[in-house]
Amino acid sequence: EVSVVFENHGDGPIDSFWMSNDEEEVHVGSIGPGGDELVLTSFHGHKFVFRDEDGLKKGEHVVLRDHGQQQRHVVHGEL
Repeated sequence: EVSVVFENHGDGPIDSFWMSNDEEEVHVGSIGPGGDELVLTSFHGHKFVFRDEDGLKKGEHVVLRDHGQQQRHVVHGEL
């Protein structure tokens, strides 16, 4: 298990999605603008995608156990 914090430094809300083994995006939460955070428990190899209100991809993150049991990823709202 890995504790992951996703932080939104963009100007608008960001939706967070876990990518399933079938490459389906599963909504796991929304992150408000200006430094708001979403804290999740995840596992090695899990991939997350971040989209703005228009559905545009704003970032992604893959959880890797080599990066520690507590990880932080900042979404800037821009690619």
